[in-house]
Amino acid sequence: MLFANLTHLIPILSDKRDLMTIAQLTSSRLAVFSAAPHRMFFFFGAISLLTSMAWWLLELGTLFFGTPAPHTGLLPVRVHGLLMGYGLFTFFIFGFLSTTFPRWMNRPDINQSIYAPAAWLLFAGYVTLLVASTYSKALLILGLSLMLLGWLQGLRGLVDVFLKAENKASHAWATLAGLLCGVLSLLLAIYAVITDSDALLSWLLKNLIWWYLIPVYFSVCHRMVPFFSNNAAPNYQFRRPEWPLPWMLAGTFCHPLFDAIGLAILPELLMLAIAMYLFVLWQPWKCLHNPLLASLHIGFMWLSIGLLLQLIQSIWWTVSDELIIPRAPLHALTIGFLSAMLVAMATRVTQGHSGGQLVMSRLTWGLFFGVQLCAITRLLAEFSAFQTVAPHLIVLSALLWLACFIPWVVQYAPLYLRARRDGRPG
Repeated sequence: MLFANLTHLIPILSDKRDLMTIAQLTSSRLAVFSAAPHRMFFFFGAISLLTSMAWWLLELGTLFFGTPAPHTGLLPVRVHGLLMGYGLFTFFIFGFLSTTFPRWMNRPDINQSIYAPAAWLLFAGYVTLLVASTYSKALLILGLSLMLLGWLQGLRGLVDVFLKAENKASHAWATLAGLLCGVLSLLLAIYAVITDSDALLSWLLKNLIWWYLIPVYFSVCHRMVPFFSNNAAPNYQFRRPEWPLPWMLAGTFCHPLFDAIGLAILPELLMLAIAMYLFVLWQPWKCLHNPLLASLHIGFMWLSIGLLLQLIQSIWWTVSDELIIPRAPLHALTIGFLSAMLVAMATRVTQGHSGGQLVMSRLTWGLFFGVQLCAITRLLAEFSAFQTVAPHLIVLSALLWLACFIPWVVQYAPLYLRARRDGRPG
């Protein structure tokens, strides 16, 4: 009888050991996942790269080729702007800045107790917003509120580093200014959703690129593009004048105001001149031999292209009171500049901080050019010559986005869950 009872307990004990093993493995994975801020933020950003566009592709298909579903909440285009502007790019921005801020100002790394809750809150808000889509106002507000809490928690870590630094880098000032404008914009967006003010929300999303995304991206480019190029390109002359940074920020922050009074041409001329000047100053032709470096310069080139299209749009509007290429400047900046630079910077950070070599694989290099094709396809849809096929081009652009980023995510997202190859912490 005793033997029978013991044999009966063996499977139970075995199950308990299995459960303990699973718990240990899960704990180990979570420890690796949260060992550095870029791991968490980039992993959640990788998910959003796919889910944001998959959701938008379904909406586009319904809008252009099916029967639009009734919406009890926001217009789908507004949700698209919220997911991309406040969600997708923000994951990568906080992942990058939470890693580099301490290095810029010779401070200790940001503590896990600060950045981990920020990443989880931001992701929880993003998922809630995505699930709520355009069908539940209460969930929309909850999702945006969680995202706001994530922003504030992430800012807490960056501001703490900044305040305790003896030498406060100019690029830290600039990126914090952009992030603070972004968080204020998100707060107003929540108010717009609560009060059903579509006009306010539309205006916020229209200008989000000027007071948040371009200031942060440009500040990072101004610091890192010549720095990376100087480290890897032969016969490179390091040039990084300080004056373009405050003038570019003045142009971006003032653009909504000048646009409101019909003088957007002035900040756009200023920003375009600075972008083109730096593009040439940073000698991209010396970096084309190295795909990882070349991708940074090609991505930065799109800033000039987007600003040129925006200037043409503003001039035509002043002359004829007509939008000649309605959303072309926006998508040149968001897909061409922001998304291409995302691939370039995130690939570099992921490779370097996973203990790998600082190289861009042939696959990633091809995917990077696929993002350029995605941007061009979306731009063509805004020109009158392609109006008859514009819906197909817009859908094709979304498909190209997924075709580029699915392999990128498959290649790099697993690295955020694995320990560094070189055995170093982080």
